[in-house]
Amino acid sequence: MKLEERERIEGTDITIGRRVYYKDGEPAPSPCWAAEYRDGTGKQVCVNLGTESKLEAKRSALALHAKIEDGRPHVADARLGLE
Repeated sequence: MKLEERERIEGTDITIGRRVYYKDGEPAPSPCWAAEYRDGTGKQVCVNLGTESKLEAKRSALALHAKIEDGRPHVADARLGLE
């Protein structure tokens, strides 16, 4: 995924940036920050950090790195609702 305002988090393989979407052919960057990295199989993973603050995005990326290093991979929410 294309990221704008990319920045590599020092000491990690994680890059943070703002996702770029296209609306009517024009680029429209997201206000929220996202993190991008490669998992153990080499597959590219992009995770929404859910914050508009760059400082908070860096903190979240470091927490994500610690989680990956501990062997707890990021798992997306299924968003299934059964009654």
